[in-house]
Amino acid sequence: MTADTTATTLVHRLEDLARNRGDALAYVFLADGEREQTRIDYAGLGARARAIARGLLAVAEPGDRALLLHQPGMGFIEAFFGCLVAGLVAVPAYPPRRNQSLDRLGAIVSGCGARVILIAADQRAWLEPRFAEAGAEGAGAIAAARILATDEMVTRPEDLLPRAPTVGPDDLAFLQYTSGSTGDPKGVMVSHGALAANQRLIRRAMGHGPETVFAGWLPLYHDMGLVGNLLQPLWLGIPSVLMAPAAFLQKPMRWLRAISDWKATTAGSPDFGYDLCVRRFRPDLCEGLDLSSWNVAYNGAEPVRAETLERFAATFAPYGFRADAFYPCYGMAETTLMISGGSQGIAPPIIDVDGGALDLGRVVPPVAGAITPTRRLVGCGQPGQGLAVAIADPETGRPLPDGRIGEILVTGTSLARGYWQRPELTDEVFGARLPGDDRRWLRTGDLGCRIDGELYVTGRIKELIIIRGRNHYPQDVETAITAACPDLAAGAAAAVSVDGPGGETVVAMIEAERERMRRLDGPEIFADAVEAVAAALELRLDRLVILRPNTILRTSSGKIRRREMRARLLTGLLDPLWDSAAREPARQPEAAEA
Repeated sequence: MTADTTATTLVHRLEDLARNRGDALAYVFLADGEREQTRIDYAGLGARARAIARGLLAVAEPGDRALLLHQPGMGFIEAFFGCLVAGLVAVPAYPPRRNQSLDRLGAIVSGCGARVILIAADQRAWLEPRFAEAGAEGAGAIAAARILATDEMVTRPEDLLPRAPTVGPDDLAFLQYTSGSTGDPKGVMVSHGALAANQRLIRRAMGHGPETVFAGWLPLYHDMGLVGNLLQPLWLGIPSVLMAPAAFLQKPMRWLRAISDWKATTAGSPDFGYDLCVRRFRPDLCEGLDLSSWNVAYNGAEPVRAETLERFAATFAPYGFRADAFYPCYGMAETTLMISGGSQGIAPPIIDVDGGALDLGRVVPPVAGAITPTRRLVGCGQPGQGLAVAIADPETGRPLPDGRIGEILVTGTSLARGYWQRPELTDEVFGARLPGDDRRWLRTGDLGCRIDGELYVTGRIKELIIIRGRNHYPQDVETAITAACPDLAAGAAAAVSVDGPGGETVVAMIEAERERMRRLDGPEIFADAVEAVAAALELRLDRLVILRPNTILRTSSGKIRRREMRARLLTGLLDPLWDSAAREPARQPEAAEA
């Protein structure tokens, strides 16, 4: 068995594995994160993918989009590879729950023009009647698509696709819809060539080989779970043990137990997952736990916290975990997945810097006796194979030297093609230029610096709120709150993320409606706001700050100045009517304010 391959696409890689190593284990899915529900080898996966491809090509053409709505499990895996084999563009999407809004789903279906919607038969029975709730455009787009239950597609040998359509590196493999605004999601176009390039990058950067075994819980519709836990193992030709995200969130020890039981060597999570394992730790649950096989504990998709790494290593060292297994990395859907990472078996660098200087764009050691706080930065390694990283001034676009903070730019073979049917946005984000360089660079929207070749990600230019590896637009948070709380002024709000003791927290600063200021019930409003944000975005609102009218800062064109509002919040310059962090009664405004 070898982890190297000369395949140019994942379709060719699957064909090769099915033909030459058909009885080798490909995937195992743990039903509740503990019991093995199903497994599949390469021959079975290849046969099932060809059967689904045949069904797809009976109603669609190569290049058409197919939306995947499966719950976590083998059905999603088979459907995804069925799309690739057929030459259709797979569009993974979050499967909605019974009480969840379908607005985002409708926006994705209408945006990508899906010809086919793939689903499991048991989902179809309750979900199909709800498709009319997906907004006017979304419902119309769904009605125009063919809805197919992949587990009902024929699998008889005589019905298998005899020969797969020709799929090349330049063809689109899938659209990765980012966790963006509910009403205007963006589909990142990932080609087969970029996907193969990033698979080679990940294999080399993480030191994967024939003995690698994956164990993961990340959602397969998200780039980190899809490209990392699902596609990298197939590229390597090695097994992957998977479970549903809910199984991990309910009992984090299930993930660690799977690593132990299956002797997994590579397993990873956003930072919050490691923190959750520590917070839920109980010695009686760890009896017999052996994490000594774990060589690559990757950490990405949200800011990597030094405190999390240290607490996790200290907690699980008695069970064989080694601190040098930690592998902080940096990436995004626009680069297929991974951009940079360290070296396997070498602990990541952690540096202490002066917080005040950091806010001014400089990385300098902390000064003894300084009143500014010390910040700790975790290195995210070097750019991977086929990629280059530059740091540029966000305003002028000029390159910056080591130690200076600027926007992180990326170019190379793993870059996606752009955003589906969004040429202006594609040119804006994927078309940055550096002086004297003819290459097109991706503007990541993230701030960072290089020190001795190591990339440190220090913050975000974008106003995205990143919680548990998922991106949330602040306007979605603001709209959810003001729609549920009539005492608060719509359009006069700023939602931001703030670093807290347990990680990133969500804070909303919103003006009160002038005519309702005298009878504000802060605790009731906060409770309504928390419920609204959770229902609309599956996100926890940690703090609500109610402000007087005309307090929210705006630009000359009327845009909310969220970064400046965040700075005022952190420096104590706000004078709130009510703050959930203080839990004080609402202040009575003076008569002049009424």
